[in-house]
Amino acid sequence: MSKTLYFERKYKQNIDNFNLTTEIDSVIEKNTGKKLKLIKKSSPVLSRGGCIFKIKDYDLENRIEKAINRYSE
Repeated sequence: MSKTLYFERKYKQNIDNFNLTTEIDSVIEKNTGKKLKLIKKSSPVLSRGGCIFKIKDYDLENRIEKAINRYSE
């Protein structure tokens, strides 16, 4: 079941009637009786924008120069 269908069934609202997420938040807050809190979700496995491998910083100009010099000698 898609997330919008879940919302529509649970809160008996048509998602097309909303223009802003704050409007959706207010429906959820009224239904639950609690103020929504934003929390930062992070995972040590998926950091750096979804990359699970360490990111290396390369100086491409320097590497190209070294490669050209190596073959030109």
